[in-house]
Amino acid sequence: MITEATSIDPTPAQIAELDDTFFGSDPLGYFRSRIQSLLHEPVDQGRDAERFGTLLGEAAPDWADVSDAGRQLQRAVDAFAVRHHAAEAVIRLLGALNTAGPESSVWITITEGPTRAVQVVESINTWLSSAPEQLSALLLPAGLLARLEDDDVVQLSVYNAWLWIEYAGKLLTWDDLDINAAHNKVKHGLAVRARDDERIDFIPIATGDDSIDVSGGTVPLSVMEGAIPIFDKPLVEYLSRPPKVDGHRQGLEVSTLQLDAPTLLAEAWMIARVYACLFAVAGAGRSETAREYEAFPGQPSPVAVFPMEAVVGMRHPVTLPPGGGQLTRTSGIAFNGRFVGTTFDMRSRATVTVVEG
Repeated sequence: MITEATSIDPTPAQIAELDDTFFGSDPLGYFRSRIQSLLHEPVDQGRDAERFGTLLGEAAPDWADVSDAGRQLQRAVDAFAVRHHAAEAVIRLLGALNTAGPESSVWITITEGPTRAVQVVESINTWLSSAPEQLSALLLPAGLLARLEDDDVVQLSVYNAWLWIEYAGKLLTWDDLDINAAHNKVKHGLAVRARDDERIDFIPIATGDDSIDVSGGTVPLSVMEGAIPIFDKPLVEYLSRPPKVDGHRQGLEVSTLQLDAPTLLAEAWMIARVYACLFAVAGAGRSETAREYEAFPGQPSPVAVFPMEAVVGMRHPVTLPPGGGQLTRTSGIAFNGRFVGTTFDMRSRATVTVVEG
């Protein structure tokens, strides 16, 4: 599209042209292709790959240096980024649909909306808590909306879509672990440590039980019997300063997120499906090339994909609050449904080798 600036506000014709262009895109196709590229082996891109090599000449990378382990780690980090991308996309679109009137541009509303995602989530929660029926009108085309009261399948579709919207908002505002900060660290400068060489298990022992002797620098493999795995998949570690607590700045903390690529991509796909429904319904009245509507499935729900008892990650403090005082955010492990505080006895830590026995 080509436009001309004639006033400080967009004209009605410009608004129509902007949204006709915006809603002519294919967001679900984008996420579908991106997810597929992470689930399947790399495909030689032919002419693009050849031109890439030509442009770089001797500086071109040696693809033999790309290991399977390195590729798996990259996929895990990229899967995390895709999920967060989908979550922020659906929340910002829904927020714009709430505030954009029939004579205004949805595209402009998204562009000029709040910078902080938490503001959008809060406004959506306030809006839908007072008028939950409005979500159905945004998710369903007229034909399905007319069947809502009498059709269990349509009702389940709307309910499940709301669960995924709620989960997307949770990902952007999670307090136990600042997941939004993790995505920003990945996106801006890759200021993270992705790794697949660390495993954390919990070995339950009774108070006063000193049967595990680490003084010799080794422990027998048998001590691992009954161990509960906490982290057994790729991880990303990041350093951040969490949001204020009761108006007080917090110290730096290191957080660890567990990245299970299939789970992350499944979540990304379901959130993208919600986005596609909202996008198609809104685009139907605003674009001549709007995408066809694909009904949202009644399952799986977020907890069916990622159970409440699943481990999200872990955090531990690095510094005390800059304003002084005691820590208010202590160490702990975050599960999908709760946060469990932990105490690390730093005086008793030891480095040992697990040996047969």
